[in-house]
Amino acid sequence: MAKLQWLSAASRLLLALCLGTLLIAACTPKADAPSVPAPSASIKTAAEQYAALKKSAKGISIGPAVSDYTVYVMFDPQCLHCARLWEESRGLTQTIQFVWVPVNFFDGGSKLQSALLLSSSSPREDMDRVMSAVLARTVSTGPAEAIPSYLEASIQSNTDLINRFHVLAVPFVVARNQTTSEYVAREGGMSREMLKRFLGTGSR
Repeated sequence: MAKLQWLSAASRLLLALCLGTLLIAACTPKADAPSVPAPSASIKTAAEQYAALKKSAKGISIGPAVSDYTVYVMFDPQCLHCARLWEESRGLTQTIQFVWVPVNFFDGGSKLQSALLLSSSSPREDMDRVMSAVLARTVSTGPAEAIPSYLEASIQSNTDLINRFHVLAVPFVVARNQTTSEYVAREGGMSREMLKRFLGTGSR
């Protein structure tokens, strides 16, 4: 596995296993999370949100490289419900492309983890490690590392986008239903069966 340009191999492994001192039990921002300026223009409909994500979101693609029904999941790497949704989506990524779009909903630890994932050469494996650590409640403080400006800009752009959507909780899923072809959006976690109904994948 190639090394990340901005982290040593040892630091990379430690960050993947040790992701911050505080586990988030809910998927809403912490009271002491950094304040975000009010967005200049709201994006409220699922169709508009899907188009905005397709155009400008920076995320981790899992599944087929090309898909007419790409699913966008806006998530914070410290979010327990996001980790559960990652587990529930596993059986669907053989035929559906999921793009996991990291946002900084909680604190600086989220930003570090987002940078790790966006710069990973093995995104599925690193997502597995990050989400497994959240589910297992085994996280602790990793090494302090400066985040390259291009990664910080991508994370901030994703965060600005979710604020333009006026979303209050993650995960936030935006997709095109495969049965109806309608654009759909939903806050919060879902079981695998709920996710399949939401995406219109039938019995697959």
